[in-house]
Amino acid sequence: MLYIRKGFQLSTPSFTAQTSVRLHYLNLPLLAKIKAGGLVLEAGPQLGYLLSLRDYNPTLTLREQRSVDPYQRWELGYAAGISYELRNGLGIGARYNAGLTNVRQAPNRIRNASFQLHLSYLVARR
Repeated sequence: MLYIRKGFQLSTPSFTAQTSVRLHYLNLPLLAKIKAGGLVLEAGPQLGYLLSLRDYNPTLTLREQRSVDPYQRWELGYAAGISYELRNGLGIGARYNAGLTNVRQAPNRIRNASFQLHLSYLVARR
């Protein structure tokens, strides 16, 4: 399980200020891995659950925690990545994940997408 913060900015022609929205997710990726030496390729589906969200509007100068009602609680998506693992268990990698379902329904249909960088340490080796 991974905790992930995603977000987006909304702006309208009638307002000069943009509103930033931060979405807090708990994601469960189910990834198949292919190893070639230290190189690891991974891909598969992931399921996300929206824990909370916050809005930030520069004209208000506060962050406001809002109800998640206009947003979908569950998100179905996919992830794909590449990493390199050293023999001592240390690893570094990058992953792209994107949603297949809309985060929010009309009038703004929004889907999540993000890049992740990660460091890892493999505790047990086979």
